[in-house]
Amino acid sequence: MARTPQKRTRQSQGGSPSKRARVTRSSAAVVDDLKEEAEQGEGEEDDEAQVEDVEEEDDTSEEDTDPEPDTSPTKSSRGKRTPRKKRSPSPVNYLATNASDAYFLAHSSKHAPKPTPASQKSFSSLPQLSALQVQELLALPRVVGKHALQRERLRELHSKRFSRWAFELEQGFNILLFGWGSKRDVLDSFARDVCTKRGHVATLHAYLPNVSYTNIMASLLSLPFVPSEPAVPPSSPAAVERLYHALSASPRPLYIILHSLDTPGFLTTPLRALLSLLALHPKCHLLASVDKVNAPLLFTQRDLFTRKHEPLDYPSTEESHLPRIPPQRGFAFLWQEATTFEHYTAELAPRASLSGTAGPGVNGTHLDLTATIHILNSVPDKSKTLFTLLGKMQLENLAAPEEEGTALPQNAPKHAAPLASLLTQAREAFIATNEVQFRALLAEFRDHGLVSGAASGAQEVLWVNVNKSVLQNVLQVLEEDG
Repeated sequence: MARTPQKRTRQSQGGSPSKRARVTRSSAAVVDDLKEEAEQGEGEEDDEAQVEDVEEEDDTSEEDTDPEPDTSPTKSSRGKRTPRKKRSPSPVNYLATNASDAYFLAHSSKHAPKPTPASQKSFSSLPQLSALQVQELLALPRVVGKHALQRERLRELHSKRFSRWAFELEQGFNILLFGWGSKRDVLDSFARDVCTKRGHVATLHAYLPNVSYTNIMASLLSLPFVPSEPAVPPSSPAAVERLYHALSASPRPLYIILHSLDTPGFLTTPLRALLSLLALHPKCHLLASVDKVNAPLLFTQRDLFTRKHEPLDYPSTEESHLPRIPPQRGFAFLWQEATTFEHYTAELAPRASLSGTAGPGVNGTHLDLTATIHILNSVPDKSKTLFTLLGKMQLENLAAPEEEGTALPQNAPKHAAPLASLLTQAREAFIATNEVQFRALLAEFRDHGLVSGAASGAQEVLWVNVNKSVLQNVLQVLEEDG
């Protein structure tokens, strides 16, 4: 059985001659066919290479004619071709566009309209009104009489709530008024009709620019129930302790009326500490107002929810045995809506006086009576006397007929007073002995825009930037104050 496959293999290997010839021919034909296919493949590759060369030549010719050459490399570091950026297609030219085609074409990324640049105008480029112009505009009949009945009804509504506010103050809360419009008249009416009949009243104007911790403490220490001896500096911690203990021993409570608590720069660290201490005193009642929408950000939850201190026990009247002041600080406010729609005339008058905005006068600032009196209250007595001399000289020049040939510096009004004449009168009145002291007294008025001056060579003149009627009223007030 083992020999049979050997024989078969030998027969198959050997085979007949005709069969071997057919096999030889067929293998040769196969080789010829393979050669022909290889030659055809090489020809096709050459044709493809020629086509690619032609395409590259076309691309290079197009790049040469293109005004914006493509600076991106055509081949990478390894010699491979990188895809070129395709040019954005030109907008489609519709033969008959409809609404949808126009919408998408207009809002496409390439054809969308560019945003217009922001306006260069701002509020600082607009003309600013002086305090006098604001007063005149607010005094117009169409402004004063506008919604007069509705505002009167609001005032009556608030006055009916005075008894409720007094009850809430007695229950250990403080009141914070908010709403549109000035609440100055409402607070003053409450202080006049209710607070003065029940205790001591201290009114604080936070909108005044010269309000400080020292000024407020000096005003509070001057109240009748605070002993004046021994004297203590208003800015010392001993002054706060004296005020707190004196209020505890007083038979009548203290009502603090605070206008515009949210004035920027008012709630400094010392003032906040003082007000948060007095607001929690069992015999002190705080009634304040806010005008800005971000006023709640001034207080924390602890400030709003802290309650009044318990009354202190005083075993003896000796100062060394006085009990310690409780450490809690806060305001214990109840928010009450008090919309009035009244103008902020009094609150904005000091800011207008300090801003130096140009008014309708002759190249100067015209201030109103309130702003002028406010500036005069913040200067020493010698400066007030010097202002009186300048004001009287200006009134005399206004009453005198205009003289021809009088040469004044440029932009100086006809009622300006010569600086040399004013200096002579100041020396005679022992206000200033030399020019340095004289100019130092005038510096405060010039900084606030109340007094202006002009010079031409050796001649220098001064004038007060108020109207004649305002100046007369100011001089009358100064004479009454002595």
